[in-house]
Parts: sequence; C-alpha cells; structure tokens
Amino acid sequence: MNAGIIVDNEFTHDERVRREADILKEKYPVYVLCFDFGRAAHPLPEGMTVERIRIPRKIKNALFFLANLLPVYEWFWARKTAAFIRRYDPGIIHTHDLYMARAVRSGIRKSGKKIPLILDLHEHYAAVAGSYSWTKGILRRAISRPSAWKRKEKKYLSCADHIIVLSKVFRDKLMQEHALENPDRFTVLPNIPDISRFDRYPRNIETGLPAGKPIFFYFGIIAQRRGIFTTLHAFKKIIQEGYDSFLLLIGPVDKSDRPSFFRQINDPVIAGHIIYKPWIDLSHLPSYLDSADICLAPFIKNPQHDSGVSNKIFQYMYGKKPIIASNCGPQQELLKKYECGLVFRNIDDMTAAMKKLLQDKGLRQRMGENGYRALVDDLNPDSIRETLLGLYERLEK
Repeated sequence: MNAGIIVDNEFTHDERVRREADILKEKYPVYVLCFDFGRAAHPLPEGMTVERIRIPRKIKNALFFLANLLPVYEWFWARKTAAFIRRYDPGIIHTHDLYMARAVRSGIRKSGKKIPLILDLHEHYAAVAGSYSWTKGILRRAISRPSAWKRKEKKYLSCADHIIVLSKVFRDKLMQEHALENPDRFTVLPNIPDISRFDRYPRNIETGLPAGKPIFFYFGIIAQRRGIFTTLHAFKKIIQEGYDSFLLLIGPVDKSDRPSFFRQINDPVIAGHIIYKPWIDLSHLPSYLDSADICLAPFIKNPQHDSGVSNKIFQYMYGKKPIIASNCGPQQELLKKYECGLVFRNIDDMTAAMKKLLQDKGLRQRMGENGYRALVDDLNPDSIRETLLGLYERLEK
C-alpha cells in the first residue's frame, strides 16, 4: 500500500509532518503533495517521493485569506488531490489541519477512489483562527471571517475517517463540543521529537553566545500570543534588579507584532542583554541548547495552547534544560508531573521563577536531568512510531 500525505506548506521544515513521514516510510512507499514557494532549494528526503506545487507565497496567502468568502482554496486543493491520487494510487490519505479536510475529501471523491482519510490536527484551529495577525482589524476580520471556523468545525471533522490530535484533553474537548461518541475515531500523537534524529545532529556548532553568564532561551514563532511580551517585561524586571543575564530569542516575528517587538528589545535597559536571531537550521538547535541555561515556553493561555504540549517543550527536555512555562493545561501537567520546570500565571510569577532558577544552579541541573529522563524513559518517543503504524495497519484492512 502507498501512503499519501497532503500538507499546505513546503513540508521540508514542518517537523511534525516530517517525523510522521519518516515513520511511515519504514513500512510503506510514501508520497507527499505540498507547496513550493520558490525561495529556496529543498533537499530531497530519502525514501519518499515529494510532489511540489510551485506557487508564490503571496498568492497562497491571498487564497487562504479569502477561503471563507470564496472557496477557491478548497477547489484548488480538491483538484490537486484528485490528480495526486490518480498518479500515485495511495491506499490512505493523511492530510494536516482542519481547513484541509473538506478539500481533500472532495479530491478523493473526484478521483473515483474509496480511500480512508486521516485528518491530523496540529492545533485547535477553529478556536484560535481569530488570534492570527492576518485576521486582525475590522476589514480583515470581515473578509477572513475567522469565527466561521467554529461553526464549520463539526462539518469538517465529519469529512475524516480518523482524526489525530495532540492530547487526550483536546480529543475530549472536541468530543464534548460536537457530541462525538466514538473515541476510537481519535488517535493521540503528542509532539515528541525524533530523538534519534537529534542525536545525529552535530553538537559543536559555533553559536557565538556569551560565556559565563546565564542565558534564557526561547525557540519558535515570536508573537504576542506566544507570550513574548510577557517574557520581555519579566526579563526587564530581573535586569533592573541586578541579575546579569541574557535572553536569546530565535524565530520569525509575526508581522503585526514586529513594531512592538523591535521597540521593546531596543529598550536601553535590556538592549545589551538581548540576542535575537530570526532563524537557525533545526540541526543547530542542540548546540544552542547546550549553550543555554533556562528555556522558556510562555504561551498565552487559550484553547490552542490548551490543546496539547508544544514540541519545543520536548526539545527543551531533550537539551536537559529546566523550563519556565505558562499555566496552559497540558504543559503545566507535564512539568509538574516530571518536576522538570516551573509554571507561572502572570508577569510577577514569571519574574519570580526566573530569579529562582538563576539563584539555584543545582535546581536547574536537577530539573534538566528530570526532563531528559522523562522524555527517554517514560514518554518514550518510540511509542509514537508504534501508534502511527498501528493506525495505518487498522485502516488498510
């Protein structure tokens, strides 16, 4: 049986999708349909075939922006899906994110095939669509209609034969909200990284980070909803109180948050203590983790961040670093269970947590070791492999 994966990004840097594709290729020929925004060459992944749709990113963004007004984006993906199925004859189609469900189901019908559809939910999209910068403002909101996704969620979920979610909390929430009675229709796949892949990355990349001073580290998209401004306020407090430390931020900044972000990191109080990098190759992450002391997951509590544990939490655990995280349900539960970090509710809490870990190197080391041991021994990334392959075996019967 061939396995078909459909994702509306460039696939190459989507860690979750790549992880699943690498697992599936152990047993199945894997075929991927994705975008190519034409800005960089993409390395050919071993053991799978990737068909890329060449399209300017601005055109893709415009079509997606208009999706609730004019369903051109769905028509486009339905046609591409049908052609993909006829070309590669997959026995299962695995697509990613809620908004792709109806288009891919339509493409399956157009192909004339009867193929099970797996819908992989990376986030609680219907609950958080209105938080994205491209939906902000009266005119943008009127055109993009983010609130429509809440009304459409049940219909889109019904397009899938099986649904993958990040956590049991997320599964239970969807079942309760939409009166879904069959938990066997869901599979829970947390964002646990491929440890064996991380083990192969070099650990001697030159980071250029200052030596001898504690470094706080945040890795990922930089935005208000990710708690970056909470972090900057708390960090400013500890600098004003005389704690000589650095804050390393790595990731792209949401367009709407750029003016505020760059204004705040250039505040004279903290400017000399901020290190910002817009991007690094993922293979360099272990080296940066080795150079850092305390890792941060300051996400604003909302339905999206309560849907599962971000992969960066597991990456931090792999790096044997203590974590300071906001009180989003799943990550709070994880940190407390394994005693691998501190949880905060507001700026004052975060400031106190920063000072506590700065003052206690032994606690930092214990929490870092606790997190690594939990990841390797208890959370067991190999269980992701077994669960995903088990799902495919059931659906192909």
